[in-house]
Amino acid sequence: GLKNRTLVASLVAAAGLAAAFLAGLPQDAWDAWKARREFSELVGDPVKYEACYAAGFKGADCGRWQLRAQPNPEYWPYPDAPRIKWPEEPRERTYKPGMNRVEYFQALCKAEAGEFIYKTVKSEGIYMIRPRMEESEERMRDRYGVEDPYGHGQGDVWSAGAGIPGGMLVGPIEHSRLSTPFFRFAEAPNLPVSINTVNRELYHESLFSVPTSADRFLSISSLGRKLKDFRMTYSQALASEVGYLWRGIRRIYDREFGIAGGELAVVSLKTNEILGIRRGFVLAQQASGGLLTWSRGAACPHYSETSELGKVRRRDKDIDYLMLFLPNVAVPEQKKLAD
Repeated sequence: GLKNRTLVASLVAAAGLAAAFLAGLPQDAWDAWKARREFSELVGDPVKYEACYAAGFKGADCGRWQLRAQPNPEYWPYPDAPRIKWPEEPRERTYKPGMNRVEYFQALCKAEAGEFIYKTVKSEGIYMIRPRMEESEERMRDRYGVEDPYGHGQGDVWSAGAGIPGGMLVGPIEHSRLSTPFFRFAEAPNLPVSINTVNRELYHESLFSVPTSADRFLSISSLGRKLKDFRMTYSQALASEVGYLWRGIRRIYDREFGIAGGELAVVSLKTNEILGIRRGFVLAQQASGGLLTWSRGAACPHYSETSELGKVRRRDKDIDYLMLFLPNVAVPEQKKLAD
């Protein structure tokens, strides 16, 4: 997990990571520069790598085209619904000349990070619109190799949770101050599920069932936290009325300073209305040789200060910190056990 804000003070406040030619970019040049770093359709491309290098973008600026990015498609259940309207980037830039990486990270956290809840709904289940695929260690050390380093590792990586997709989202309604609430079921597109067949006897037989050609979705439920407690079924229609998805966001000079931002939205599936958004940032831990790692560093929002579970664990990012947010918007039936 990522340590809390106290880690920020110990990180090296190294300025100057942004290339010199970026220092005085006018708005049109910045827009062009930003467009070259959109991650939604990023894949490795030797032709683009050569073109980038020839255009004068050296080193890490072109390295993004060497490292093949992990595709993360969106699976919208109702194609005729209106497109989701993400919030626009603030007009006023948070970055101020002379800021070092820690100061910039802290400024972004203060200006933008947090939970923004517009409407709450009761929900027994939730649909994963954009299942998050596992990122390699190589990508997690690359400055531009991962779309949303902030959100990665929050418990919703596809087939996470002992190989069970959505396993971190579901469980019994009873929970303690040391555990998050759970949904009764989590749904996802009908994607391949990889279960450890070597220890097949540890799982319920339903996790090895085979979908039909008409099945569009799968559903995971559980009445406990043991592998045998999880069940999986396939269906042609969703039971969930709400879903969630994520995206990486860009701010000027962020990746050059080893900073990455991400947004996670809970939406009403029939209308794609955004019910709530969590926006956060991560400050990568620097490694030797000018490298970095997104798996370690500092993160905000500071759940170690605002969330009871975050305070107990003394962390701002954890394996299931996704469930510190989702139940605040899509509220499942839950019962907190006495301490």
